[in-house]
Amino acid sequence: MTRETEIAYSFIAYINKTLINEKMKYLRNAHRNLQYVYDEQLLENIEYEKVHLLDSISEYTNMEEYIDNESLSNAISKLNLKEKYILYHKFVAVISDKKIGEKLRISSQAVSKQKRKIFDKVKHSYENKDT
Repeated sequence: MTRETEIAYSFIAYINKTLINEKMKYLRNAHRNLQYVYDEQLLENIEYEKVHLLDSISEYTNMEEYIDNESLSNAISKLNLKEKYILYHKFVAVISDKKIGEKLRISSQAVSKQKRKIFDKVKHSYENKDT
């Protein structure tokens, strides 16, 4: 009986070791085939920069310089290029959301959603003038 118990324990230890080794092998192979998680906002900004590289950047990059209200100017200066682009083309160039979306390769609904986020961001910055 003790011999059979020793054999059973040896067999269990063997199976345990084999499972551990197979798990390690699987993890090494899975690491090689790892798919990276992409940051969508970063990819959108890169795509935007690539598409609009030849676009006239000077029109909207320093749009805060043309605003007399200092608090509003500071709030606008905190926006990134894409946000300034949307504001400029919507309110200065008076282009529809659909046309802006076509230029940015996004839907008009996405432009509208981004406008709301921009407004919230500007409002928050404007209301917190001391930061």
